[in-house]
Amino acid sequence: MKETKLLPCPFCGGKAELKKKKLPDDVAFDGYIYGVVCQCGYQVATRESEEYIIEYWNRRANDEQN
Repeated sequence: MKETKLLPCPFCGGKAELKKKKLPDDVAFDGYIYGVVCQCGYQVATRESEEYIIEYWNRRANDEQN
């Protein structure tokens, strides 16, 4: 997968970090959970995909809507 830059945190402007965690075998969902976290404590997570969480994090209110 190509390297994608995360935008700074929309709340504090701090550096964001991409996280990927394997879900335990005993949970109802297979696979991974993907998240983006910031030093200020703001975070988002999904089971969708790494690409989805990056796009979600980088979306801003003033972005053009399709």
